[in-house]
Amino acid sequence: MKKVLVFSLALALAGIARAQELAITQSGDSVYLFADGTWEYYNEEVYANGSDLDFVEIPLNETAFEKPANAKSKVSGSDAFYEIWYNAKEWKRIPSGRINESADVVMTYQKGDIYLMTIYEKIQIPIDNLMQIAVQNAQNAASEVEVIHKEKRKVNGKEVGHMQIVGSTNGINFTYYSYYYSNEKGTVQVTTFTGQNLFEEYRPAMEALLNGLIIND
Repeated sequence: MKKVLVFSLALALAGIARAQELAITQSGDSVYLFADGTWEYYNEEVYANGSDLDFVEIPLNETAFEKPANAKSKVSGSDAFYEIWYNAKEWKRIPSGRINESADVVMTYQKGDIYLMTIYEKIQIPIDNLMQIAVQNAQNAASEVEVIHKEKRKVNGKEVGHMQIVGSTNGINFTYYSYYYSNEKGTVQVTTFTGQNLFEEYRPAMEALLNGLIIND
């Protein structure tokens, strides 16, 4: 089951993580540059009219989310922009190519079918826009995509975006459980994912890993 899940969700993640570089042209247009040499315009008002996804006034969860006490190992992201602290008895790092060549960090849960993928970019993207982009990319890559929950959280002292997204690819129903953060030094998307039928069982482990996100000032 684990290999099937990886293969199917990797296809969806390839689409979700397509936008790896947001650039400004000489004429002032914002465009996405893709690894295959193609590009497309960035439309920050993609949900401004007629969308059933309301990203206005995303609520802030007042709970303080902190790195778990048993998260004693860490992996540093590109440019030392962020760190992921984790329990080495539960999680291990794997080559990015097993999930997505564009991923910065990829990890797998040693006790079940959960994976983590981070995407790092040097450009700053407002968190609300970043969350919109994530949903739009998911809709382009999978079917029956739905945002189950979205909120802002304070995680280890930093305000991040949080979403739970579900969808389907290759007949497999999946859940993405993610954090989104950006400042003048860069942007990171931290996504954990598993099958929808496994989410409630694995949610505590996914939450614990996400809360190991540390942003370095």
